Amino acid sequence: MSKILDLQLWWPELFEGLDSRIRNAIVQVLASSWHEGWEANREDVENFTDFICGEYDREEYLRRAVAIVSDS
Repeated sequence: MSKILDLQLWWPELFEGLDSRIRNAIVQVLASSWHEGWEANREDVENFTDFICGEYDREEYLRRAVAIVSDS
């Protein structure tokens, strides 16, 4: 596991156009998972960011999350 979690540095394009409140909320939720052992990856961050921004509903978010895990 990386010693530093800097999602906005690693994948800045996923955070473009988001206000600081939304960016911070996304980072805080994912940091909590990271502290529990989740390995940060672009697919998960993109899926969660798109969901939070309203790109799709919870059902689609979960479907995509399962697909990401299945592909691993």
